[in-house]
Amino acid sequence: MPPNATSSRITISAIASLVCIPCSPFIPQEEHVSGTQYFGQLLRQHRKYAGLTQSSLADRIGYSVWTIRKLEAGALRPSQNITAALSEALALDESEREEFVVSVTKLGTDHQQLDGIEQQTGILSLPQLPPTSFVGRERDVARVRTLLLRPSTRVLTLVGVGGIGKTRLALHVATELEHAFEDGVAFLNLLHCTDGGQVAPAVFRVLGLPDNSNGLPPDTLSRRLRRWHRLLVVDNAERVIDSVALVTQLLVETSRLTIIITSRVAPSISFGSVYEVPPLTVPSAEHSFDPDLVNTIPAVRLFRERAQVVNIDFELTPTNSREVMQLCRALDGIPLAIELAAARMTILTPAQLLGTRHNLFDLLATTAVDIPAYHQTLRATIDWSFFLLDHPAQQLFLQLAVFAAGWTLDAAEAVCLSSVSNSCPIVDGLELLLRCSLITRVDGPHGVPWFRMLEPIREYALEKQCEIVEVGQLRGRHMEYILGLCERSNRTDDPRWLVELSWYQPNICAALRCAIDQEDASTALRMAHAVTGFWIHVGFLKEASKLLHQALAIKKAVSPDIRAKALGSAGGIAWRRGCFDEASELLAESLALFRQIGDLHNTAWLAMNLSKALLEQGDLVQATTLADEATAIFNSLKFTYGSAWAMLYEGEVAFSCGNVSGAEVNFSSSLSLFRDLDHLLGQAWALARQGHVALIDADNSRAAECFRQALHMFHKYGDKPGIVCALEGIAGVLSMTSDDEATAIDSMQLAIQLLAASEALRDVMSIPVPPIELNLYHAALERVRSRVEETAFTRAWMTGKQFSLDHTVYLALKGTMCDS
Repeated sequence: MPPNATSSRITISAIASLVCIPCSPFIPQEEHVSGTQYFGQLLRQHRKYAGLTQSSLADRIGYSVWTIRKLEAGALRPSQNITAALSEALALDESEREEFVVSVTKLGTDHQQLDGIEQQTGILSLPQLPPTSFVGRERDVARVRTLLLRPSTRVLTLVGVGGIGKTRLALHVATELEHAFEDGVAFLNLLHCTDGGQVAPAVFRVLGLPDNSNGLPPDTLSRRLRRWHRLLVVDNAERVIDSVALVTQLLVETSRLTIIITSRVAPSISFGSVYEVPPLTVPSAEHSFDPDLVNTIPAVRLFRERAQVVNIDFELTPTNSREVMQLCRALDGIPLAIELAAARMTILTPAQLLGTRHNLFDLLATTAVDIPAYHQTLRATIDWSFFLLDHPAQQLFLQLAVFAAGWTLDAAEAVCLSSVSNSCPIVDGLELLLRCSLITRVDGPHGVPWFRMLEPIREYALEKQCEIVEVGQLRGRHMEYILGLCERSNRTDDPRWLVELSWYQPNICAALRCAIDQEDASTALRMAHAVTGFWIHVGFLKEASKLLHQALAIKKAVSPDIRAKALGSAGGIAWRRGCFDEASELLAESLALFRQIGDLHNTAWLAMNLSKALLEQGDLVQATTLADEATAIFNSLKFTYGSAWAMLYEGEVAFSCGNVSGAEVNFSSSLSLFRDLDHLLGQAWALARQGHVALIDADNSRAAECFRQALHMFHKYGDKPGIVCALEGIAGVLSMTSDDEATAIDSMQLAIQLLAASEALRDVMSIPVPPIELNLYHAALERVRSRVEETAFTRAWMTGKQFSLDHTVYLALKGTMCDS
């Protein structure tokens, strides 16, 4: 939605004709504001609008400045004579004069409640801020403040899902800015307002305007409003948001008012600015478990502080920090959900709360009397938003929950193909759900809009999905769509497919688990095989191995080629995880099936992969035989791509056997073929292997160049195992820096950091250092250990363990040292 879009101008007369202003000349005021104080405020507003100082007004009516000051301060009750004199001096029209007189005769009137609209109605009134700390919103506070202080910003709507912290943010900013507005701040809570016709009277009353059954003349209303420089906060406006937008448009066109609106629903009338309140930042899956580092993350800090309110002994420790991070991710940074979870730390640990994911909604609740009912449970908070939708939109919302972590418009249109789309087109439904803050939108793969539900909202929708009759068909369409996506991606070497599959990774796992649960062997095995290459590139090996074995264990017949491909995928993952016995068994079974069905292309690939596993087990003779077979088949098929990989592998065999010169010949030939094919990943591996040869030859300059080129290519492609290989190669080069070089100390520390970062990445991916690289890895580690004091080594190692992947790559390519 555009941040500053404006609709066609709406006139005062048009609005006045739409709203019904209740009768009685009631002038609201807070109980602690006396009648004389209210008269004083009204007098001050009239005087300022007339452009008079206290002295000049005193001269006009023939009284002292002291009298005017006392009247405006509410310390002096005005007589009828002075009221008449002031009316004349201020040039009040008939209606204003009547209001001025009424304000004297009706002194002492209490404030009231208007048709179920909860108000703190004073002219200058804000609810008291909660005593708890305001955590993790520094950036949002700064942005909202900046927006409100811009002359061009007259209306700012804070939108977001229930429990995201809109009201708290609005009140915090309004309190900070109270003195920036000459006439203070007013507050109106529309929590229980369901009738748009109630909005205008409520807003007028909270601003201190008189009620009049016939309505004020437009020019009089305009004159009255233009006096004020005030901030108005309108809270919980979602059920009457468009009426609020109309009334606020009137107000800002006729006054110096600035207005903050909080709403779960964005206005359909394009007027003013909209600020989407985001969830709190949550830790990434790769984040360190160090309590001091974890505590800097806003979502975790909020959890800790709220947990300490109910349990003063609660602290983040190396033992529980992992569970707290996982819990904050599961709650997707929604402050209310985090606070409700933290409140359970009186009797539960974070690990116990995580273990109750199946009934988490029942546990995320409080009976605290000072919290609104709709915020006392997470379910009630989302219920509030859900029941703002009409039935077709509710059905679409529940269907979209089949997507794990997000979807594109194309995906939604392919999967949500029930009768819902007839009455609620998908694109219109998505727009409505965005307005209602039940889904979010970001730029997804290749700039395509990507939609998702925050995880607690998705859990809520999944819980209610039983209300959809065709849930089984819905999940079937989801599996079919994801299978098609995976198989299309598997037919290309374009690195862009890695980006797209990375966005869909949670959907892939969800669809695959669904196929396994339904014992749909064909779909499960096809999907697992199609996505194996992606899993290897991103290092998703431990969970991939588990899913593949579960799919292979389904006792239903499938075609031999489907089973052979899945066995080969499982064997390839086992080999990369260092499970060589398991890999050999799986790859041998796969190879036998491909030979049986006469698939030469896949026979060659499986012969080469089985050769790798046998080589690691020490069976050099059989490994060489299979490698030669693979090369011969690829050459006979004139399949250059396969021949290039076979050439690279033959070089690895030679390198492992100590034939470094022979390995270099094969690596160079392989690199030439991959360059002819313009195949980035193949070039990267050939260069990395040339770097290993250069290390053996002590040619540090050439090794550094090979590894830097390889690292750049691996990073561009997105291949994490390759990135780790190149990082360790660069560390090896740095470890060989001569002691008499000026950069020796920095080089040693950077080498340690790169080795530490690589170890952390290998731990996440469950990938050990492969045997072909093991000797060089240990040599580099021993060199830096022998040349750096233990305390300095430990400090550099711990620093490197905290590096992100991108930062590590940056340091390695630039050869710079991060301050440890």
